[in-house]
Amino acid sequence: VGTLVHLPAGTAHSFKFGENGGKLISITGKGSNASSLFSEFAAENSTDEPSQEKLMAIIGKYGLQVIPDENGF
Repeated sequence: VGTLVHLPAGTAHSFKFGENGGKLISITGKGSNASSLFSEFAAENSTDEPSQEKLMAIIGKYGLQVIPDENGF
C-alpha cells in the first residue's frame, strides 16, 4: 500500500496485482502516447470486462509495444 514507482518515458515495465486485486494510478505527460492510449482505452471499454483485443489494437495505433512474458502477455 502506498508504493510509488517512477519510470522514465520509454522504459519497458510490467506489473501484477495480488490475489485480492489492487488499484493503479498512472500519471503521464499530457499529449504523450501513453496518456492518449489510456484515455482511448477507458472510453471504449467496460471496467468490468476490458477487452484484450481492443487494448492490443490501441497499443499498436500509438506505436507502443507489448513484450510478452512467460505467459504470453
